[in-house]
Amino acid sequence: MAILTTAWQMVKEEGWQSLSIRRIAEAIEYSAPVIYDHFENKEAILAEFVNEGFRYCQKNQAGKGKAHRSAKTAQGNSRCLLGFGLKQKEYYQLMYGVGMACCVGESQADDKTSFVNLIMILLSRRCEK
Repeated sequence: MAILTTAWQMVKEEGWQSLSIRRIAEAIEYSAPVIYDHFENKEAILAEFVNEGFRYCQKNQAGKGKAHRSAKTAQGNSRCLLGFGLKQKEYYQLMYGVGMACCVGESQADDKTSFVNLIMILLSRRCEK
């Protein structure tokens, strides 16, 4: 679907904050009402990407085979999730609200962002070894 393909391209190039119905419509030369025929609002497009992200996770976890299924520890699951975050940054940001506006206060959002950034740095260093 041109709407989702264009929206994803915008996100990859400019980030989630750049996404709007108006900008998508302009990019694919549709009017905004045409997009509203397919999606109720921007949040519906975001929800589709969240679902796509979880489908991607499930598909890749299933492909890991027996070794992955036996990793039932919190540490193993955390590594898997953070590895996904490094490989699929845009999905991860949307799925877990990283670096995005949400319903928590500013100070809480700053703490969450700082913590996630620290984890990403530590994981990156570990992956480089």
